Parts: sequence; C-alpha cells; structure tokens
Amino acid sequence: MRCPIDGRELTPLEYEGALVFTCESCGGDLVSGDTLSHIVRTRESTFGELWPQLVQHSRPIMGTPAKSLQRGLGCPVCAAKMTTVNYFGSSDIFIDRCLQCHAVWLDRQELERVQILVEQWQDQAPGQLAAISIKLEDTRRRTVAASESAFQGSRLSFVNALMNRLLDAA
Repeated sequence: MRCPIDGRELTPLEYEGALVFTCESCGGDLVSGDTLSHIVRTRESTFGELWPQLVQHSRPIMGTPAKSLQRGLGCPVCAAKMTTVNYFGSSDIFIDRCLQCHAVWLDRQELERVQILVEQWQDQAPGQLAAISIKLEDTRRRTVAASESAFQGSRLSFVNALMNRLLDAA
C-alpha cells in the first residue's frame, strides 16, 4: 500500500498490540476502523510530558471546515475517495476515512493526539459527572416538589368536585 500524501510505500508495524501502516516520510498512519477503536481503548502509559501539549489548546469545533473537505485523498486500501471528518464530531482533529473499506488515514501525530484527547476525556469525566449529578439532583428535587404540590391541589379539587356531584345527585 502507498501513502495517499506522498505515494511512498507504507511500512507495517505493531502499535498498542495492533497493526498500523505508517509512512516513514510524512509520518502519517493508516489503520482500520477497528484498529483505531482498539488503540484508543488501550491506555497508553508512556506519553511524556510533551505529548499532552499536542491537545492542550484544542477546543471543541463542530463540523469540518470546508478547506479540509477539499482534500480528497485516495484510500491506500481500495482507492476510493476518502472523506475528511472531525474525530468524535468536535475534537478539532480532522482524520480521513474511507466509507467503503473503513480505513482511516491520520496525518503526523494525529493518532497520538486522538489517544491523548480520549485519555484526557476519561480522566476528566468523573469530576464533570460529579458536578453535573449535583445539578441534576437539585433539579430533580425541585421538579418533584413542584409536581407534588400541583398534584395535591388538583387531587383536592377533583375530590371536592366529585363530592359536590354526589351530593347534587342525591
């Protein structure tokens, strides 16, 4: 298989226990969709202090900029035109994906950026969930209190109306 950027032969190597094809010239990586899923699920413990700097300034960006969509790389596996997508919808990491064979092309350091970003999300999730759960519990309590008071009032009105009808019918 050849690199979609510079046409050089891709070199197979094992990364995180999975097969990755890399271009030694441009630094890009070709993986299958399943391989990418496996890699991001594998917790990397050897990232140095410099690696997280790759994503520290990343901000959520929805969609894919038009400039990225015009790239139109050919898939190294099946030669179909690849589609540029924003990884996870808002990561600010734009990868190229083949819709026919599901191969994924990641430019230099994008594979590492994806891993670091997913690991940061996993690390931050418990704290974010705790903060959200406090707000959700408060909202739940207020909703229950409001619905109980509304229900009690309507129930009394219903009982009163029913009693009045029974008395009127007698």
